[in-house]
Amino acid sequence: MSRYSDIVVETPTFDPTPLPVVDWRRIGSSAPKRAEFTYSGPEQRLPKADAVVITWTSAEWSALDHVFLNSNGTRLPTARQWEAGWHLYTRNAPPMPPAPAPAPAATALTTPAVTTTEVTAAAPTPPPPPPPLWGYYALVEIARRNGSALKLLLFKSNSHLAHAPGLSGLVQIVSQIIEDVSPQWIYSIGTAGGTREDQRLGDVVITDSATIRLENPINSGSFAWNGQTYTSAWFPSMALMGEAQQQLFFPMSAAVSYPALQLLVTKMHAQVPGTDAIGLDDLVNPQVRPGELHTPRNHALRGVPLLTTDFYFIAKGSSADKYAFLEMDDAVIAKIAGDRAVKYAFVRNISDPIVPSATNAGEPLSDPVRSRWSGLIYETYGLYSSFNGAVATWATLAQID
Repeated sequence: MSRYSDIVVETPTFDPTPLPVVDWRRIGSSAPKRAEFTYSGPEQRLPKADAVVITWTSAEWSALDHVFLNSNGTRLPTARQWEAGWHLYTRNAPPMPPAPAPAPAATALTTPAVTTTEVTAAAPTPPPPPPPLWGYYALVEIARRNGSALKLLLFKSNSHLAHAPGLSGLVQIVSQIIEDVSPQWIYSIGTAGGTREDQRLGDVVITDSATIRLENPINSGSFAWNGQTYTSAWFPSMALMGEAQQQLFFPMSAAVSYPALQLLVTKMHAQVPGTDAIGLDDLVNPQVRPGELHTPRNHALRGVPLLTTDFYFIAKGSSADKYAFLEMDDAVIAKIAGDRAVKYAFVRNISDPIVPSATNAGEPLSDPVRSRWSGLIYETYGLYSSFNGAVATWATLAQID
């Protein structure tokens, strides 16, 4: 599983740390509240709201729900009962696409993705059935620092650039959301790949710009989008971010330990044959080292484009440092929102940072090894990093005038 293939929550291989209660009093605020509206079925239009927050994977969805709807309790990665509080949305959805194919391997920016992410001796497990298009939503209100309330439409998208129907489906659902909700602002939030040495696991990066790169055959009719960059004229206020970072962010060192990382190395050995000689010291760099993860930070990178792709890859060293981060949907949000004069921003948490390219002895690490290690970090810690992304999203929205 990775940012490419995430559909279900993985069962942890060790006793997981729960997400904490959010003590809003630390920053002189109150918890978001569920907003009332009449739901009459998945084909009805979405309710009106001031802003839309879209997230994508199961870990991101759980963290979003925890911060905005259920912050008064703890949350384990395997919790699912909270999903009953969300509403299905299927208006004008096309027929269900087939189950996604195995993910391509992580690659460098200049190498097309042509191999599978995982190399195993056993026959691959059939993928689960795809979730229904378009996704699930909830309506909440948060208190703004100016004293007024802001109504938010939270949306968990089951439509992705890399899975059928691809870009055409993503364009349709983003357009419908804007048509139904009439928001002034739209955010895309969630997990992202790191591009820079100073981006640690659990850090949050905010930008207003996105570049797109397409290679997946399902988007072959849209390759004219390739290389385009879209930038918003608006950037969210960072006035509350420092306080939120200090008081509410989850310290990743509370979940990341050397014994837990060693279990992931053992799991990689089982999944990628011939890797038994690769040890913990070969894979653990400063970006995931427990001692470096006590104080997650935010990085406001106004005008620095993220990179959206329809295939999964991870950066090699500084090969992608001209981008704010790596993800797989946001440039489509930027294009559609910009065309409709809706302000937009991207708040992404680093779930799979830069991975070493070589062992301590200088032996190159293969793409299957680097991809599987990146995926294991994502699977294990995506929920915790997404908590920080959801908190950062709240902090910028609460400051909107």
